[in-house]
Order: sequence, then C-alpha cells, then structure tokens
Amino acid sequence: MNKLTKILNKPELLFAVIAFIFGSLMIFLVPPNEVPDEKAHILRSCEVASGIFYNKVPAQKTKYEEKFDNLFIPREENKFHFMSGYSPVMYIASSAGIKIGSSLFEDGKKIIDCGRFANLFLYILFIALSIRITPVFKYPFLFSALLPMSLYEGMSISADSFNIALSFFIFSFVLNLIYKRQDITRKELSIMSLITIAGAFCKGLIYPTVLYFFIPAKKYKKVLLFSIVIIAFIICGYWKNINHTEIFPDANILCGVKLSFNDFCYMLYKTTIKYWQNYLMGAIGIFGSLSIFLFQKLYFYIFTVFILMFIFLGEKVKLSYKIVSAAAFLIFYIAVNYMMYQVWTTPELEYIAGIQGRYFIPLMPFLFIILGNNKFHFTEREQTLFKLFIIFFVIYIQINTYKILYTYYNFVDFRYIEGILT
Repeated sequence: MNKLTKILNKPELLFAVIAFIFGSLMIFLVPPNEVPDEKAHILRSCEVASGIFYNKVPAQKTKYEEKFDNLFIPREENKFHFMSGYSPVMYIASSAGIKIGSSLFEDGKKIIDCGRFANLFLYILFIALSIRITPVFKYPFLFSALLPMSLYEGMSISADSFNIALSFFIFSFVLNLIYKRQDITRKELSIMSLITIAGAFCKGLIYPTVLYFFIPAKKYKKVLLFSIVIIAFIICGYWKNINHTEIFPDANILCGVKLSFNDFCYMLYKTTIKYWQNYLMGAIGIFGSLSIFLFQKLYFYIFTVFILMFIFLGEKVKLSYKIVSAAAFLIFYIAVNYMMYQVWTTPELEYIAGIQGRYFIPLMPFLFIILGNNKFHFTEREQTLFKLFIIFFVIYIQINTYKILYTYYNFVDFRYIEGILT
C-alpha cells in the first residue's frame, strides 16, 4: 500500500504518461481539420512560423500553406481566415512544430502531426506543472485535463490547446500563492506579471485575475498586482479592438438588431434551459464537426465521478473564494452568450447560437473552488483507493474515446453501435 500511495501522490507524472500515450494515439488517428476550426488554426500557425505576428488586409500568405493543398482548400488570395486576429502567443508551440516539420517532410499530414506533437508536449508540460505546484485540487486538475474533449483539444493545433493549459497553470499558481499564506515574493510577482500579460493575449484569459486579490501581499505589492490586472484588461481590449473578428454575415450586429436587457435575459434563460445538456456534453467530449459522441452513459459516469472527487478528496475553501468564483463564472457565461448573440445569432432565431461546451473548459478550476469542501471525512486508505479508481477510470474513458474515434474514422457504420449518436 505504501508503494501505491507514493505513486498516487505524484499525479503530475501519472497525468503526463496517460496524456502522452492517448494524445499521441489521437494525433495519428484524427485527420487534419477534424478538431473544431483546426484548418484556420493551422493557417495561423503557418503565419506565426513565417514571422507574421500581426496580419492585416491584404492578408499575407505563407510558403507553408502550399504544403496543405491536398488536405483542404486553401484560403483565397488576400482574404483573412477567421483566426487571423488571434495572438501569436497561442501558437508558440504549433508554429515551431510546423517550421521544424516543414524542414523534415514534404507531406502535409506529417507536418501537421509535428505541430500537433509540439502542442501536446506544451499542454502536458503546463498541466503537469499545474498539478505539481497547486496545493489543492490535484486530482480535479488531472481529471479535467484528461477529459476526452480536453485532450482532443490538447493534441490539436487549435489555440485552445495553449489556452486551456495556460489557464490551468494560472489558476494553480494563484492557488499556490493563496494557500501558502505568505507574502508574495518579487520572483513570484514577476511570474504573475508574465503569465497575466500572456493570458491577456490568449482569448482574453483574464478571468482568473479575480482571485489575485486573495493573494497575501504587502500594500505596495497589492498595488502592483492591481496594476498588472489593469494592464492586462487594457491589452486584451486593445488587441481585440484592432484585430479581425469573425462575424456571421446575417448576424444581429450587422442587422442592427438589439435586445433590451429584459429581452436578452429571457433569451439567455431559454437558451440555457434548452442547451445546458449540450454544453455539459461538449465540455466532456463531442468530436469532429460536432457529430461524434461518446456513449450516452459515459457522460453520466464522467459527471458523477467529477462530483464524487469533491466528496472523497475534500479541500477546505473559504466562502469568499466560492462567492467570487461563482460570480466570475456567471459573468463569463453571460458575456459569452451576449457576444455570440451579436456575432453569430441571426434575427429570426429564438435561441443564442454558436456556443459550445468546450468554451468553458478553461474555467473549470472555478468549479473546483465552488464545489470544494471538507465536510466529508474519509481515511487515508479510502482516499488512496479512490485516487486509484480515478486513474483507472480516466484510462477507461480514453480507451472508449479511442474506440469511438477509431470506428468513426475507419468508416464503419457507427450509427449501429450502441450509444453513439448521429
């Protein structure tokens, strides 16, 4: 039991092994552009690999794009793809992988695989560090990062790979500072500045900053932390303002359709009631062009185990942390719905369109804080056995995910396999 306990007390290593094995299998199995929006992310990675950190009309094309002509239709000359406005920060790994892959191979699929492996490596590195440094919620971090959708994004060229990994790292670093209950050092303050500014360039990854004010710090350091947050908001707003954003041609923002506050709240309520299950399933795993599903019962099992983690592996969390986290999660949810109402919802629709469950994966640490409690008491042996169960369960999930993807991409009629939706 002692040896088993020692192994289970290193969840960062267990995560790295599982993520590498199943992430690598996915890379070879999943064709290019089968991860949501991956084609556009590939083109953006090509731009960054060519040193085009900021693209504008007329958009510059790159030499790397020619290598993918046989995989998908290239963009038209002088046209933006809809990731052109994304920050180069999110493509550090994938662009390096494409650059190296292009020097080694001529085949486009192999080059994309190189970009995917680079992203997977960075994903594993960031998440493993997150699990290692956080003093709380180690297994929830592991479990969430190994959800089928998380790893599916993590092994892809999508910017979501970097976005999820950096979000988890920021949360874990902040939790480390909060729970150590000591004044933040200059080194830690420097790291906070770096990751906060990086987050501002990553799809506005500034929501964890609401927890910064719980970090123990002297008055002048509190002022510096507050200044970092303000700078991050300015950078985030400025970058979004000067860059291209994809807008559906018939969207409300172009048609001049505006809802009153009460009407928007009612539309948000209707959308939430109708689609909350889709959001939950999307965060757990809906693949390809949103047409490949897990077995129905597996969604229920995954959700149940996620909740059980906070019962068996209790952590003490202050009520103030919970309130702030719940408020931040709610504000983000409303903001995403309002944005998608403007840029993706057409006037004739009764519900807000375009929202996918994967959008909420980077916010999952807020759920850890909201659900965290230490009201239930289990022995060390019981907790060890539950941790062992989690490891076997995530392997079981990954095996089932691989089977479903293998069946789908090998053109077997998956409609007749029990539990797979079409």
